[in-house]
Amino acid sequence: MVLDRLFLWIFTLAVFAGTAGIILQAPTLYDDRIPIDKKFSEYQTYRKIVKVLGNHGFFDIDNIQFVF
Repeated sequence: MVLDRLFLWIFTLAVFAGTAGIILQAPTLYDDRIPIDKKFSEYQTYRKIVKVLGNHGFFDIDNIQFVF
């Protein structure tokens, strides 16, 4: 009976150590690049503002060139 509990604790520790090892190997934890949605969100926000203003007649939306 005592050996069963010992093996249960060894198995439990092995499972937690393995899980932690797998999670800590995830490449996203060590990636320092700027996410693409944050990189282009300023551009998309600008496009939305221009589209709204163009729809209200402030300027001709078909002749706008985006320079980024």
